Amino acid sequence: MRSRAYEAGEQQGSSRGAAEEQQRSSRGAAEEQQRSSRGAAEEQQRSSRGAAEEQQRSSRGAAGEQQWSSRVNEMTV
Repeated sequence: MRSRAYEAGEQQGSSRGAAEEQQRSSRGAAEEQQRSSRGAAEEQQRSSRGAAEEQQRSSRGAAGEQQWSSRVNEMTV
């Protein structure tokens, strides 16, 4: 009789352990996903910022180029 009660307690303990293990691994996976999403968002932000700066730089270059050619035209006239 005592051994059956002991086995039932043992089984309950192992079920609880498995449930906690699963919860822990789910939580780990969720955190991992959150971390990777955050990383991807930062990566995207960084690349967008880079592209915006690149565009600004090329616009500035084009404006300077245009200004310079206007000056050259004034000098030659």
